[in-house]
Amino acid sequence: MSLCKLSSRAHACFNGVAGLPGSATDGPAWYRGPLVLLPGLLCLLIGIALPSSGMYYRSTILLLWLPTLYLLVIRRHEWWSWFSPLMVAATLFFAWALLSSLWSNGDEPAREIKHALMIYLTLCAGVLAAGLERRWLICLLTVSCYFMACFAAISLYVAYVLHNVPATFRVASFWQMSHPILAAHVFGFFLMALLHMRPARMAHQACWSLALLLLAGFILLTQSRGVWMALSAGLIVTAALRRERIYLFAMLAGATLLSLVLAFWPDLLTGRGMSLRPELAAEGLALLGHHPLGGFGLGGQYSLQLETTGRHFDHPHNLFLSVGLDLGGVGLVLWLAVWALLLQAGWRNRQSALGSTVLGVWCFATVSFLSDGAGIWSKPREIWFLTWIPLTLALALGSAKTRSQTLPRR
Repeated sequence: MSLCKLSSRAHACFNGVAGLPGSATDGPAWYRGPLVLLPGLLCLLIGIALPSSGMYYRSTILLLWLPTLYLLVIRRHEWWSWFSPLMVAATLFFAWALLSSLWSNGDEPAREIKHALMIYLTLCAGVLAAGLERRWLICLLTVSCYFMACFAAISLYVAYVLHNVPATFRVASFWQMSHPILAAHVFGFFLMALLHMRPARMAHQACWSLALLLLAGFILLTQSRGVWMALSAGLIVTAALRRERIYLFAMLAGATLLSLVLAFWPDLLTGRGMSLRPELAAEGLALLGHHPLGGFGLGGQYSLQLETTGRHFDHPHNLFLSVGLDLGGVGLVLWLAVWALLLQAGWRNRQSALGSTVLGVWCFATVSFLSDGAGIWSKPREIWFLTWIPLTLALALGSAKTRSQTLPRR
């Protein structure tokens, strides 16, 4: 079967997504263009469901990073044209991170440098993916979201049917997502993405709604209050952005559900207090004051001791503070610049499905950062769904092909 026929079939399969473009553009042979990145981008999104982080890592090397290196070599004459303001800010951030390895007190600075370079290679894949037509990226995100909705359903079935856990149990998934908060972050990302992939056909909207309910149900049952607040922020922004009744209904349904939880199960919201987050933030700020410019360096080690409990923590449960402690005030300012430009990219493309997805995920991640997030210099894992994957999607918005596709207004 020819590539043209494959392209036509893929388009026909997903033409129910609201706002999907229908025309193809001429380009280089597929093996010299960004189409070779599609398996790797799919792996990046759903590889978190693999049984081990090692399998996720090796699959990403084979399917994403090696093809990206190949494209960077054969298209090396185009490099300078790829440096948008967002990519420039990201490059400066990574340059400072690598420089900070000179004063890092970590045990394995070489490993952290390797991880940072691999993360930067992932961002390069996002820049290259900007050359794809939007329908490919829409297909990729849509398939990934439905796959993860099925994974959430399996996780709930295993917990409540096979293991018969009580209703008060903080549900988690398994394998790489065996922690309730971390699993909630991953599924929250996919819920926010799927929210902006609403099908145009009424017949398909039932599957879309069911998938959203599965993802939302899993997040609710993790009892992760920080993720609940982050998801609420994302729903509010989505309702304001899209201005459609179905999104207003989703926002009101979320508010009603939280009100019911507060009314009938208040311990879920208040029983654990603030989980030491304010105390950790204060200790983190105090420690940052002792290392204001360079922090502890890439992969640096430090300890936060809470006198009230006598416990020690290796991160402040706040991603902004975590970046500051790693890279100092300079690194934190550069990270805030990257994060602000990511917001700008989503806002400028807010009329497209991908742009509004980036905007919604940005809001979800930003609120999540206030109570969780650390270890961004790592192999692909759950923190990537709040940091590097949204940034990769934002870089893929750099194409005029993506910006020109608008969402329908009903």
